[in-house]
Amino acid sequence: MVRLNQQSLATACQRFHSVSERLARWLLMSQDRAQADRFHVTQDFIAQMLGVRRVGVSGAASEFQRCGLIEYHRGEPRRPLKVLHLWPPKLLHPGHGDLTH
Repeated sequence: MVRLNQQSLATACQRFHSVSERLARWLLMSQDRAQADRFHVTQDFIAQMLGVRRVGVSGAASEFQRCGLIEYHRGEPRRPLKVLHLWPPKLLHPGHGDLTH
């Protein structure tokens, strides 16, 4: 039942939230589940996970890096994406509650 609720929220998320908001949510969930702040992922992989074009992920990730939220090195798959700081999910998605569990 919990997974169904998460899927419903994810579907709504795809329609009503920007790529930046969805990327932040995905990074928070990945960080929480992996219990790590570094991920070996490509922009193409993230784009597939979010159901968006890679160029959208590239723009959002570049903005996050400029703001000091993540650190990544485009074109260097051996260097992981590192989450430096992201907003709590309740600030990211008001009314959704805790989406990381």
